[in-house]
Amino acid sequence: MTWRLRLVLVVVVGLAARVGYVFAYRRHIAPTGDAFYFHYQANLLASGKGFIDPYSLFWASKVVPGATHPPLWTLVLALASALGSTTFFAQLLWSCAIGAASVAVVAIAAREVAGPRAGLIAAGITALYPIFWVDDGSLLAETLVVPLVALVVWAFYRMWHRPSLPGAALLGALCALCALTRSELVLLVVFLALPAALVCRARSWRRRLAMGGLALAGALGMFAPWWAYTVPRFSHPELLSDQLGVTLASANCDQTYGGRLLGYWDDRCEVEILTPKAADASVRDDDLRRDAVHYVEHHAGRVPVVMAARVGRALGVFRPGQEIDLEWSVLGRPRLPATIGLCCYYLLAVLGVAGAVVLRGRRIALLPFAVVLAEVIVMSAVIFGQTRYRTPLDVVLVILGSVALDRGIDLHSLRRHHLTRGRGERRARGSRGAHAITTRGL
Repeated sequence: MTWRLRLVLVVVVGLAARVGYVFAYRRHIAPTGDAFYFHYQANLLASGKGFIDPYSLFWASKVVPGATHPPLWTLVLALASALGSTTFFAQLLWSCAIGAASVAVVAIAAREVAGPRAGLIAAGITALYPIFWVDDGSLLAETLVVPLVALVVWAFYRMWHRPSLPGAALLGALCALCALTRSELVLLVVFLALPAALVCRARSWRRRLAMGGLALAGALGMFAPWWAYTVPRFSHPELLSDQLGVTLASANCDQTYGGRLLGYWDDRCEVEILTPKAADASVRDDDLRRDAVHYVEHHAGRVPVVMAARVGRALGVFRPGQEIDLEWSVLGRPRLPATIGLCCYYLLAVLGVAGAVVLRGRRIALLPFAVVLAEVIVMSAVIFGQTRYRTPLDVVLVILGSVALDRGIDLHSLRRHHLTRGRGERRARGSRGAHAITTRGL
């Protein structure tokens, strides 16, 4: 059976798992929170109304520009809407299809890193990893983060193995697409796409600098259409989204600086801030951001503890059971799949460390994995800890885990070969000894 055929079979398994999860847990669920935003904004966009804020439209009957989230996931869902999938459940199935496609994308990335067998192992893990199922059944942007981060890893190692100017531009563009899905992933442009050109195996510094310039140009080319939309429509620049202010405000208050919600968020925090409701979302964003910074400055002594709790929540080492309960009550993430996913994550983290050691021993650059880990830690420390914010790290752990398992198979095969060879040599020596005894007897 060929590699591609095996991959297709694994993709089918991944699709079946995701659709089964949606039918079991999400069939009769109505959209809330971010899922409400994405679902209705996609339908509005597909009907020709542009990027409208659905919150303002449905709750205040106001038509205002919507940039609460970056645009890419809305665009992907709008394609489903244009094809007739306008209900929430239909879009969940569309999300499952994208999640199944991610199985193949992660496999291609792992194959570029460590070979075909590692690619199939990564595909199997991606297909069966419960945390990915839960994301794909939530209609949140993390569904798109998985294939995009995998493509970034693939593009980096493709440029590492075969440096080229088009490869550099592609890496920059893919990093920008990640940022247009989750705004904090803009860090990939700065700390991965640009440095990648400098650490690759290009022959001269002049060529490396040219590659860095093209990586930046590729990123800017992806950002330009969204900036052309947002800049004329808001009083203050909103280059990716206008959600930073409300996010900071909901994570920096008395409720989240101690007690049960330490390191988490609480929507009461934003309500308690006496900032007038501005007609322009960018003004509101700026006001909330300023108030959040003001609170942090007046509680500086608690900041290290809070940041450690946030990172601990994101990495699953601080109150993981409570995190599952909170995400069930706030986001509707079912407890059983989330608990199984947490156990799988712990195993994957161990395998990821082993995979990093294997790549280090092979003198293969670990830059994309280190940058993604740093991005998750920094983002969680600055904002708050939540399982879905760890999605980019989960992707690279799957790839690193596949490297470790692939190496383990090699070592097992080598050990079996040595054992088989040793038994064969012992039998041969025994046969020669028996022959010598028989000869002497004669």
